[in-house]
Amino acid sequence: MSLNDAIASAEQRASQGDLPGAIAAYREWRAGPGAAGTAQERYVTWHNEAVLHMRAAQPASAMAAWQQAVAELPDSPEAHTGLMSLWCSLGLPSHALQHVQQALLLSSDANLQAHLRARLQQVLALLPGPVPRPKGPWTFDGPQDDPDTQRVRADVAQQRLLPRFHHLMAARQRFDRGTRPLRVGYLAATPAHLPAPALHHDPARVQALLFTWDKAGSALPPGAPRGGLPAHHSLHDLTDDAAASAIRLLQVDVLLDVHGLTAEGRPGILVYHPAPLQLVWADAAGDAALAAQDGCLGDADWPWPAGAIWVPDAPATQPATTSIVWGSCLTATELGDELAALWLRLLAGQPGSRLRLWAPETGLVQRLQQRASAEGLPPDAIEAAADAEGFWTGLSAVLDPTPSRWPRLVAEAAARGVPAVTLKGRGAAAQQGAQLLERLGLAATGVATDLPHYEALANAAVSGAAPPPQPDALAALRPAAWVRALETRLLDAVAALPPRPVAPPASPAELATLRDLHDFTLPGPGGAEFRRRYVIGAPPHEHNSAGIRVLYDLQKWLVRAGYDALVCTYSPDYPKAQFVDDIVIYPEVAPGNLLNAKRIVRYVMNTPGKLGRGERSYAANEFLVAYNQQLAPYADGRVLEVPSIEPWFYDPGAESPRDVDVFYVGKGRNTGHHPPDAVEITKTWPPTRREMAALLRRARRLYCYDGFTIMVREAWLCGCEPIHLLPDGTQRPFAREAIPTVDEFKQQLHEFIVATQAL
Repeated sequence: MSLNDAIASAEQRASQGDLPGAIAAYREWRAGPGAAGTAQERYVTWHNEAVLHMRAAQPASAMAAWQQAVAELPDSPEAHTGLMSLWCSLGLPSHALQHVQQALLLSSDANLQAHLRARLQQVLALLPGPVPRPKGPWTFDGPQDDPDTQRVRADVAQQRLLPRFHHLMAARQRFDRGTRPLRVGYLAATPAHLPAPALHHDPARVQALLFTWDKAGSALPPGAPRGGLPAHHSLHDLTDDAAASAIRLLQVDVLLDVHGLTAEGRPGILVYHPAPLQLVWADAAGDAALAAQDGCLGDADWPWPAGAIWVPDAPATQPATTSIVWGSCLTATELGDELAALWLRLLAGQPGSRLRLWAPETGLVQRLQQRASAEGLPPDAIEAAADAEGFWTGLSAVLDPTPSRWPRLVAEAAARGVPAVTLKGRGAAAQQGAQLLERLGLAATGVATDLPHYEALANAAVSGAAPPPQPDALAALRPAAWVRALETRLLDAVAALPPRPVAPPASPAELATLRDLHDFTLPGPGGAEFRRRYVIGAPPHEHNSAGIRVLYDLQKWLVRAGYDALVCTYSPDYPKAQFVDDIVIYPEVAPGNLLNAKRIVRYVMNTPGKLGRGERSYAANEFLVAYNQQLAPYADGRVLEVPSIEPWFYDPGAESPRDVDVFYVGKGRNTGHHPPDAVEITKTWPPTRREMAALLRRARRLYCYDGFTIMVREAWLCGCEPIHLLPDGTQRPFAREAIPTVDEFKQQLHEFIVATQAL
């Protein structure tokens, strides 16, 4: 079959209303004779397929088709003309500017050039005023940090006030939705991640859409129901910027991210700000670390009774009549010595009682059983439940693992009438269980102030004296009622946003030239010089990992300097083609070139190869930069020491009492040479950075088996003496290192940007 035959077949099917059949005709040609065809021929099929997807109201599929078309003919002025019109219609003139300029450079047709010059004037009229730029080498789009009072890790609420990405200056402008319902999109890897209230929206007020990127979803037709929501769109085959464009084309008013910075998430989509309002659930891991989010449900910007938590619809649980059964849920890293000892005391104090863990990690039950046997308790006092039914059957009370890491456990306990005990923590997620019990009138019997109080409340909970929740409060927190209140808040928040400006309408022919942006560099603020984007490969955010914190802080500083920068939490099926022309920054522990980048920066934060991961040497075309002067010899002398220590690490003064010694193993080996009464700092304790600072402010000495850790610097700042413990027990003082000032770091960053933009 020739290309002309394929076109004729597709046109005939399309004229009969069979758009899927027309699309299939082009795909069949590419899979057969098109495999040996020319780039021009393949471009025609991708072009026509994209037009058909647009006619079928399938913008996500159209995005994928145009991306392939661009790969065939990247220098088409018509494609840039269409992109210009598309971005104008979406209220993003700064996106459109580079394409109208590029089309003018590529076009040799006098009529098209005249048209483009007229459109250029229209685009310029829509651009906001110039972004103020300070003098000197340091460029910074937002208010400058006061080095005496602020550090890099500023409060999240303040971060959200800074201008984000310069090419998204119009992002927080609402769509003109007329009388249609508010469009709320849920961003989730699979339908299994959907929060229960998403299934209870009032269709007269809210049109709920689901966006997923699992492989199973890619086989479904766009707009089909999935996961209990009326409309699903797959982002599986789309790059982050193409996915964001597809969401924007659907005019989603509010985008709710259910992942934050967990491994399942795709935070790069939110960087392009496809919706006027972008929020994340407050119990999503790393929710405070992504600058592209406008807020978290449950934080200070979005005050909410009981945080972003609801009480599920669940049947009541009848407690066991023969023995007491405690229930909890946690990971192996969350089980500290204090919590394990507390649980064993509860079991010993209630003879015959059992502790049931919900779907525990491998080895966790065995670990607790061994400790139980050592305390004279029967091993079967610790048991596992593989599913919800097995967990809740006969349960007497729920023990939320301190300091309240599993608020959903407390919520379901309230729904089932099972007493629950929790200890309020510091973060948003760590306070939700306590806030929920307070809202239900159960604070006196369920919210502890410290561990002894937690133990006392746990014993009281199984005595039969725990009161039931207040019925009215419980009803208000059921999914249907909870989401109705959320809808009201979202409607009010979107209504308060400014409207999008009226843009020149795009013709059907111009819309048909839609293409992806992955192979273009975005312009600087105000349409200035072209600037290449930075992509930082990093694991999901962890507050207790200095290396990971530095990578996320580097992203924020690059944004402050006026450059596009995002963090990519790599997974094997992550779309990597979008990064081909970016500057990709890997830590020294990252193996090889995971994102297939052409411009690689290797950020050396430890001796290469020392941690057993990554390479010992790097390719000649990689740009190397070290975290500090000590590592500079591995990076051709270049240093970029990103500030990553928060302002609450300070010396309280000589008058402040110091009553404890602490020790830290870290990347070293515990040889037992620390004082026997020293308190251990681990990866999970203290549980927050503020609590870590508070501990170091009252510590006399830090005995450290790890010879290369930022904790030494934190100890100095807190007035605590760090001591290096060598394998043979020898104690050596750490050499005090000078900490660069904020101005010195800014100069380092300026030199880094100049060098890497030239790659």
